[in-house]
Amino acid sequence: MKNKLVLPVLMACASGTLPALASAAPGSVVIANYRFPDALYGLLEQGIKIPVYLVNTRSEAATQGSDGSNTHEYVRIGDVTLFAKDLKLGLRDVQVQESDNGIRLSKEMRKLLKSINNKQFDDQMRIPVSAGSSFTLDQKKMRLLLNLSKNDYGVNIRPREVDIDAPESDDLSGTFSYNLGAYHTESGYGDGWSSGYLNAKSWISMGVDHLLIDGSGYVNENSSDTQMNAAMWERDYQGMRYAAGMLNGWAMQSLASVSGIAGGGSVRRVGGQPGQLAQA
Repeated sequence: MKNKLVLPVLMACASGTLPALASAAPGSVVIANYRFPDALYGLLEQGIKIPVYLVNTRSEAATQGSDGSNTHEYVRIGDVTLFAKDLKLGLRDVQVQESDNGIRLSKEMRKLLKSINNKQFDDQMRIPVSAGSSFTLDQKKMRLLLNLSKNDYGVNIRPREVDIDAPESDDLSGTFSYNLGAYHTESGYGDGWSSGYLNAKSWISMGVDHLLIDGSGYVNENSSDTQMNAAMWERDYQGMRYAAGMLNGWAMQSLASVSGIAGGGSVRRVGGQPGQLAQA
């Protein structure tokens, strides 16, 4: 709450530029031609949190009636702590977040941003991030601007059904779920019997490949039975999901992106867009 009350004062006090050779007035500090009162500079020495914005530049050359100029869109991507030391401003604790409008930074750029800690601005109020990319400080609005080169630009997030064959991770992963039950019953005549069951389901994934194993078992005092309900392999390719395997009964209405219908045991291969069924 303390920083929120200070920020409007910070913007008002730092909004006026000074001549390059101007000296600080009594009770103030000059940093990059901006004058900060001593009390405000003391707060900067402790550090205050400000937002980080990605400067998204769009060319208007293709727009009808446009003069070919560029427009700038500012997309908030996180927060950073702004601090002052030895009459210079610096950054630490860069926190990058996912953008709600579909813009995402690459893994390499995220690592570079998080590695920026206790770095100070140069005389032009810039902090280089990579070749052609840098941080600049918007002192009038007290926000940090990230200017990216074309090589370091973020990736536009597309819906999963469009970019289904581009997983975020190629590592091996999986899930396992089960349902276990046991019963014991005794009658008033001294008779008794016991039974139990187990349903187990496992998904194993590696990149675009997925394997489903689903089975069940039942046992009582006189008999036992096991059943393989599903053994299905799926692969995502060019926005499509293909599957092949065995399903013992289409009673299950949905198998990942494959929708089923009622019927008996079946061995088949299917393919189609997510949520659709195409029989071969």
